[in-house]
Amino acid sequence: MRVRYADKINSGQFLFLTYDDLIDNPQRTIEKIYTHFQWDNFNHNYDNIINNNPEPDFLINMSGLHTIRETIGRRQIDITLSTELYEKAINTSIFGGINDYSSHRSAW
Repeated sequence: MRVRYADKINSGQFLFLTYDDLIDNPQRTIEKIYTHFQWDNFNHNYDNIINNNPEPDFLINMSGLHTIRETIGRRQIDITLSTELYEKAINTSIFGGINDYSSHRSAW
């Protein structure tokens, strides 16, 4: 999914990545980011992620809001939007490349 205008004018200043890119191949995706910004590559461990600076979510009564999992991977979250909210989101979307909206209704 890409933002239409940015995609049209992109001459290398934008790096388009998707959630799927990161989840399916985190190492390659992170390497693309380093290359894009011309940063030195850093060797990450994607199988033992440690959050050394946890957020104090309890202060805002939202424990778990910033929980960092130990590995990168998909997780199933079932959310069903109301038909009204779903239609509003589709009709106001600035994203391009989605032709079959029905497949995205509950896959958030």
